[in-house]
Amino acid sequence: MRINGRISPSETKRNIVNANVPRRILIQRGNIYGVNEILEEITLVMEPEDVCLISTNAIDSKGNTTIIAGVPLGMNPGKIISDLIAEGATIKIPVGFGKLIPCKISRATMARGRKKPDITMKISAGLITLIGRCLPN
Repeated sequence: MRINGRISPSETKRNIVNANVPRRILIQRGNIYGVNEILEEITLVMEPEDVCLISTNAIDSKGNTTIIAGVPLGMNPGKIISDLIAEGATIKIPVGFGKLIPCKISRATMARGRKKPDITMKISAGLITLIGRCLPN
């Protein structure tokens, strides 16, 4: 599993290790395709029997999850989440207890925002709520 990004003292950053490896892939009939540039088009043709895995940054005690949006519109994940839900694709969210937070995701989401920097974490990032089935790991 590759790490998709990291939080630095000043901002969220992309992982630059293995930059030539696709960050987003499509597995179709056993073949792997890089879909970084066509991610939005792929989501529009997904069917309910298709599965999309989206990793999460946090989970609460009720199983609600969220991802960090450190750039406008949450970059590619932020742009496609609403399409995936609207098109009826199956979303599965692999997550472990290390991502558990002590409050409700809804409360954390409302308290954050890219234009509301967190002095304690020293980052400007909002949260986007995910809707899907959590897969414990």
